[in-house]
Amino acid sequence: MLDLQVSLHVFLSVLILGTLWRVIQYHLMASSNTGLQHVGKAMSTQYQEEHMPAAAAAGQGQAPAGGGGGGGGGNPFQLATNLYCEKNNVGNLASTTVTTSQTSGGGQINAGQYLRGIRLIVRAQASASVTTQNAATNDWPWNVLTQVDMVNVDGSEILYVMGGYAHYLCQKYGRPWLGDPQEYPDAANATTAVPQCTLFLQPEIRWTAGVLANTDTRSQYRFDYSIDTIANITGANGSSYNTGSQAPIVTVQPYLDAWAQPDAEDLQGTPNMPVPPGLNLQYKRRHQIFTMNANNSDNILQSALTGNALRCQIFVTRNGGSVRSEGFTDPIQWSVDNRSLGKISVNNPGSGAGTAATGGQNNGDMVQNWMSEMYAGNFSSRITGSTTSTNGFTRETGVYVFPRFLNPGDLYGQGWLYTANSTKEIFEVTTGALTTGTAELISDEVYPVGPVDPQLTDI
Repeated sequence: MLDLQVSLHVFLSVLILGTLWRVIQYHLMASSNTGLQHVGKAMSTQYQEEHMPAAAAAGQGQAPAGGGGGGGGGNPFQLATNLYCEKNNVGNLASTTVTTSQTSGGGQINAGQYLRGIRLIVRAQASASVTTQNAATNDWPWNVLTQVDMVNVDGSEILYVMGGYAHYLCQKYGRPWLGDPQEYPDAANATTAVPQCTLFLQPEIRWTAGVLANTDTRSQYRFDYSIDTIANITGANGSSYNTGSQAPIVTVQPYLDAWAQPDAEDLQGTPNMPVPPGLNLQYKRRHQIFTMNANNSDNILQSALTGNALRCQIFVTRNGGSVRSEGFTDPIQWSVDNRSLGKISVNNPGSGAGTAATGGQNNGDMVQNWMSEMYAGNFSSRITGSTTSTNGFTRETGVYVFPRFLNPGDLYGQGWLYTANSTKEIFEVTTGALTTGTAELISDEVYPVGPVDPQLTDI
């Protein structure tokens, strides 16, 4: 019995001494000042180290989850920082004439700050007149750029190699709160003689979600693009330049667009969160091109772009001349594994409306209806090609958008479509008015690399 009592006393003594030692240790670490409040701070530090590994890792490039960016009670990153931009002179092209061969640009992105994206600002000198474009189906001015991508520091693709028009559609329909880039003053005033626009290659989705840590000069992101050939540019527009000497002379100036690194604390001494909360959510953009069967034939289009959360999918259909045309007919049967996501009616927008034609009255267009509900508040009108006329929001010819994200301000939308590598996603549809045409599937994807702030999910 005596031995048991001695053992119990020894155990309690060791426990008490160990607890006192940890409290004193954390107290000394927390502050050199005296006062009982630092004991509480020390115990809070101990709790964070044991139960909040994401917060402890924030100093190593990861962002803590939750708190709206507030972390441990300091100022949220988004409120402590500011937008920052600078010219990215590496990769610019000056006074480049559009010719019969492509001209390549691009290079490393300037290191520093937290990268939102890189803007390619396209400007041109006026050329001589060209034949009239088909305003309803042209890709101007975005198709001046091709082979556009953004590459990670390890060489993997963030934004996969695609044409400028495909990246424009992702920017428009994946981030509608930023407006339609086609309605920005430069693109809105582009003409067949003067191609101008700003193509934003933006991995950030919203409110820092998807930003990239761009603070290491030894590991830099890069971007690539090319100015396309005369034949490719005019072929997709249904137009042509009279002679090669009348082609435009194009300049491309890249701009880095970022969130700045905030000060350590504000003027009152309150600490600022040093790392954006959206850093743990990463973005990827890919595409897949299908060859469509002959007119009125069935097509089973199985996506290979699975494995991540899908937030927007866009189909672009083209005829054999690479001009956008209505390639899908009613209905589009969309399924994921054994679950049907609908038999979605589709119809050429505006076909037969208010006329004696019957084609437009045969079927409704649920693709357009869903797009209108999702986007009409952001896109009140659409500029039709290089002309100045506008109309109410309608989808572009040959463009079918399936958004899967929430618009928190409007309390509208759907959650991300979560997929695994083994997910079988199929679009089954009958070919419309195409001749040896193609369907390009563009995929907007996200994936976590650490704990994610719940406020940044499904947006």
